[in-house]
Amino acid sequence: MITNKQMTATLSDGHAITVQRKSNTSIPDRSVYATGVEYYFLGQCLLTLLAVLLAIIWRVINTDIKRMEPFYALSDPQGSPASSLTRS
Repeated sequence: MITNKQMTATLSDGHAITVQRKSNTSIPDRSVYATGVEYYFLGQCLLTLLAVLLAIIWRVINTDIKRMEPFYALSDPQGSPASSLTRS
């Protein structure tokens, strides 16, 4: 929706100047989204820290699983081929 805003100013010599400005109200005003430091930290820093922590935890678990996998293959009652002992 487009709205018209009209402003009138009176000069020192008595003449009036009218300025009409069209503005698109579908574009949000940035002042509506002004946030404090705590919200900035939550939105920018905390999400990054959580992603890094999850990546570290995932890497530890993944490394342990890869290290134990050959022993799990050897515990099979039918045995396992020697190729299962090497990492691929």
